[in-house]
Amino acid sequence: MSIQTALQRAAATPVLELDKVSIAYQEAAGSRRVVHDVSFSIQPGEVVALVGESGSGKTTTAQAIIGLLTENGRLEQGAIRLNGTDITHWSSRRLDAVRGAQISLIPQDPSSSLNPVKTIGEQVAEIVNIHRRLPRKQVQQRGWWNC
Repeated sequence: MSIQTALQRAAATPVLELDKVSIAYQEAAGSRRVVHDVSFSIQPGEVVALVGESGSGKTTTAQAIIGLLTENGRLEQGAIRLNGTDITHWSSRRLDAVRGAQISLIPQDPSSSLNPVKTIGEQVAEIVNIHRRLPRKQVQQRGWWNC
């Protein structure tokens, strides 16, 4: 296989893809759908932001992607694929293997989850180093340090 063919194949598979995802919360009065038919895909190298009004479902969608919905939350329909693999119904234990190593979530208040003394690049590099156990030099060579 040529390098060009390999690159075309890699580009054809989204890093992350949501297909008609709907999420609901169970309440005393019954189930309440809070996210309706969300679909998007992120290609390698793309940077994407979920933007919307307070209460529009941004955090709920992100929590569903990484399998960290609250106890009363559930994915009602749709599919979540990570690098072409359907992770929609993966157990929490199985998702533990990809959290941090392939996908992460920075909560809404970055001041409570990010260190203001370090650069974003240093913090991303630290996460990569912990989960992939790469030497610092290799992390720097891959460019994560310079974010």
